[in-house]
Amino acid sequence: MNDPRNRRKKLFANNLHKQIFLLIALSALLPMIIAAICMYYLIFGITAMEVGIPETIAYNILPAARRVTVILSIAAPIVIFAILVIAHKMTHSIVGPFDRIVRELNDHLEGKGRGPIILRKNDKFSPLVDNVNKLLDKIKTD
Repeated sequence: MNDPRNRRKKLFANNLHKQIFLLIALSALLPMIIAAICMYYLIFGITAMEVGIPETIAYNILPAARRVTVILSIAAPIVIFAILVIAHKMTHSIVGPFDRIVRELNDHLEGKGRGPIILRKNDKFSPLVDNVNKLLDKIKTD
């Protein structure tokens, strides 16, 4: 259980996993921030051009802006959290097998190979691992 090669318990498997996850997080956060800024611009800027009286704008627009703020402050974190949880699971099923394939191939190159490379059920790279296993079998028989 204390095997240093078992990285399943860590939040991020390696630096590549962190980089991919950061990219996804920024891809979710930046459009949300831009959308929020654009909403406020639309609420205040366009209405100001139409009405032209600042007191009227403040009286009519501030309640709407407060509602938009409440909706954004509740909905945005929930959506971003859901996106990040899904992204973490997806990236873990890509980066974990990648590390395992590299580690197993290094073991085979050093002569410590223990047989075929086995991945978990939902891990990616299955076609690659199948072909690598066939290649390893072919090398063993030759």
